[in-house]
Amino acid sequence: MKNNSKIKIITMLLVFFIVFTVGCSKVTVNNDGKNKVNISIITPSENEDKDFYIGAKNIVDKINARGRTDKKYVARAKHIVLPDDFESNKGETEKKIMSIAQNKDNNVVIVSTTKRGILPYMQTLKDMMPKALFIASPMGETREEISRVMDLGFEEDTDADEDKLVDLEEELGVKRHIQFVTARDLTNKRMSDMVNNLKNKLAQKNIPYEEIKLADIVNEDSRLSTTIEVNDTIDKKVKQYGEDIAVMGTDADMDRVIARNALKNKFIIPRFSNLNTVDLFRELFEIDDLNRRVLSYDVQATEVSNALAQYKMNYRVGGYYCPYNIFLPEAASELAIDLVSKDEKISKAYKEKYIDDTITERTKIRAGYTYLNKKKNYIKAKIDLTIY
Repeated sequence: MKNNSKIKIITMLLVFFIVFTVGCSKVTVNNDGKNKVNISIITPSENEDKDFYIGAKNIVDKINARGRTDKKYVARAKHIVLPDDFESNKGETEKKIMSIAQNKDNNVVIVSTTKRGILPYMQTLKDMMPKALFIASPMGETREEISRVMDLGFEEDTDADEDKLVDLEEELGVKRHIQFVTARDLTNKRMSDMVNNLKNKLAQKNIPYEEIKLADIVNEDSRLSTTIEVNDTIDKKVKQYGEDIAVMGTDADMDRVIARNALKNKFIIPRFSNLNTVDLFRELFEIDDLNRRVLSYDVQATEVSNALAQYKMNYRVGGYYCPYNIFLPEAASELAIDLVSKDEKISKAYKEKYIDDTITERTKIRAGYTYLNKKKNYIKAKIDLTIY
């Protein structure tokens, strides 16, 4: 009897061990034996949060178009779009989010929005999907709130990077920095701090700084007059100092004027203030948008670099590889694919080298990562400046 009791106990322990270990796995297996990664990316509607709606649509289209298939896994993605006014439309919002749990193969949930209100649904969904990986990339709640519920959280690093900007100008051989500002800019603390910091950093590198004050744009007439003034001023400065001057503005309107003028005057643009370099020059060069969403940003950047070379502007323009509304959901998705397809524990993502190596390899975008809490599940990402 005692031996039978021992056998029963051992058998029960083995059954428990098997159930426990299988239950902890995030991986589901396809009919052909490949591990499946099924990603749901939740965003508000285009009306509610246009940037991250577009970002999620881009990465979902990209993952599904390429299949991302190798010998061991296959990845698929779905865009879950919440109804307009999702904060007040709680019934429909809950229905949309909880529908993710109906597919037992879903094993990754990513939320991408700067708006608050989605986090309360995540705890309920996690209870329904205990095997799934949950990532905020980003979310509108505080980092403390996010890190308590989500397995991993990403946010954009909005800290100024004037050190890197000035290093880039030195590398590009800038002889003088021309900075356009408006009166409104100088009343904005973040903008005035950026300008003052930039001025000090340039002085340390012995690069002269010149500030051109413009009137605020308040209507179409003032927009037109500002455009004329910026163009005329750049023409004079290039004639006075030569092509090796850096020119920067402080808003999207100035970015476009400066970019168009650069194609004529060949001066240096170390960084745009608001607009992504790749997106802006694709717009100016009218590069075909066919299948754009399925192209990686390194491919798009190569297209822009080739177009700039035709204007003899190669190695004259700097900027960020892609906008954060594209990068953050893509970084989260690619990290999730790597973790889940290999059945790795989430703790692996709490190591900076793994985060850096994996996201860089899979997205071809270099960035710096800083952990913001002791748990190491909340990360600030800063895309590196690059030269085209």
